[in-house]
Amino acid sequence: MKKLLSVMLVLLALLSMLASCTNTTTTEPEEVPSSPSEIVTPSPTPSLAPATSPQATPTPVEPSPEPTPTPTPSEKEEGAPMTEEELGVLPVGQYTVTPVGTETPISYANEEKDYTVNVASGVGGALNELTIVYQTHKKDPYYLVFAGSDSMHVLATPDSFAANDGDEIIFRGKQYTSGKTTYFDDKRETLQWRIEENEDGSYTFVMNKNTALCLSLKDGKLVLEKRAEATGITSFNLNMVKRGGGDAFIQYISDEGNVVIRLNTDIKTRAKVTDEMLQTWANNLDDAYNHYIDLTSYVAYESIVVKAYEPSPHIGYVWNSTEHYNVITIEETFMARDLNKMAVRWRKSKVQDWNFCALHEMGHMFDNQQPWYFEAEMMTDLKVAYVLQASGGCAAPSEYGAGSFFYADGVEGHAQIEECYEGLAAGKKPIGQSLEYGAYGAAQKFVEIQRQIDDANWTVFKQAYAELYKEGRTTYKNYERFENFVAKLSKFSEKDVRALFTDEEWNVFMKKYGAPDAQ
Repeated sequence: MKKLLSVMLVLLALLSMLASCTNTTTTEPEEVPSSPSEIVTPSPTPSLAPATSPQATPTPVEPSPEPTPTPTPSEKEEGAPMTEEELGVLPVGQYTVTPVGTETPISYANEEKDYTVNVASGVGGALNELTIVYQTHKKDPYYLVFAGSDSMHVLATPDSFAANDGDEIIFRGKQYTSGKTTYFDDKRETLQWRIEENEDGSYTFVMNKNTALCLSLKDGKLVLEKRAEATGITSFNLNMVKRGGGDAFIQYISDEGNVVIRLNTDIKTRAKVTDEMLQTWANNLDDAYNHYIDLTSYVAYESIVVKAYEPSPHIGYVWNSTEHYNVITIEETFMARDLNKMAVRWRKSKVQDWNFCALHEMGHMFDNQQPWYFEAEMMTDLKVAYVLQASGGCAAPSEYGAGSFFYADGVEGHAQIEECYEGLAAGKKPIGQSLEYGAYGAAQKFVEIQRQIDDANWTVFKQAYAELYKEGRTTYKNYERFENFVAKLSKFSEKDVRALFTDEEWNVFMKKYGAPDAQ
């Protein structure tokens, strides 16, 4: 067997060398509208189905009759993306899930394309391939389970927000209508599963929300039962049919494994990006994750997933809750347009754009009601400035065209973040001139303060965040948190930071943050 594998590897290497000698031409991506107002967010209709021509994932592997040993850290190729085996999770893929002692896998009633409609579960039906997707990884992973390969009907209770002993388990449609807006609702994924391996190699599906409950096949139906008192079958054998996100997404895992990016299956064609670009972006976001921790002394999540393959009523958002979510959701059409511009910058300007939207949303994850959380949009844009300065990277908000981007490195000839924020501020002026509050203008003010009181490593700001984190969550009102933040900066810089605001500027901030005596 080893000799056969060696021969195959030699043949593959020869083919690769021949392919590299072939001349190809590359068409540059076209610039796309950059303003959010020019981006039309689609409202999915019941007849809308995801793309059905899946692309290969960065690490596609068909199940092998012989197990492939997981490389140890010393064997792992330096700079190679982290594998799911190394993460210690069940690989994303399509599986059959069969109750132990039976030969009839869990099945779903039909391939429903109206994603507001729930689909009945069962056993023994012809439609029995389920997609298993981990939501967290590294520590105590939990998973979502979907009917088929489009990830549109999730294994849950009919309520989807509650889980009780005896509840029926179905495949709940993810599409949701609120007023006149129809969209895919991540809240429909509130009920997740911990898929725990048993000593005999079978698995038990335990509710993440209530670990006393587990999936059970009882009297021919899938239900929730108390694990300690279950009378149905609660152990299941898993067989991977195909690896990857199916018709829903392709994914890229960063080299360190802290970040997973999931994109629409046709994203490489639509945005004219390559695997190399997308893998580099995943690694850059992993670096950003570590920089946020370095700045704030706060580990928001052990891992982060960028989910950017579904329509949404919002361009980007995070939930910042304990059970839901370590996920940054970015609207898929917006993501395609932004990636297109990133590709232009990569090819024409020879720069790696870290993507402002993803950095901005990740910054929110490092607030989550911490003592420095007095205005979310300003605070995350301030933290983005540190990430770009620490990394030497560049970014561009959606308002920018493909030829524009900025840094925070202070290098002559580079557009700087202060200029960008001023150009996006209310009235395109600093708050001291406009006397009008805006998140960009407020962030610009604090970046200027950092330049006045701090060093290139942001030592003062790091000390301020660290002390605030030790204080823990408070009941302070927003204006009190703002005053406390400024006081901490004064303490560690040994300078009067309040004096760096004019009275008029201070009043604008205090009024925005709800101070009762602000004019």
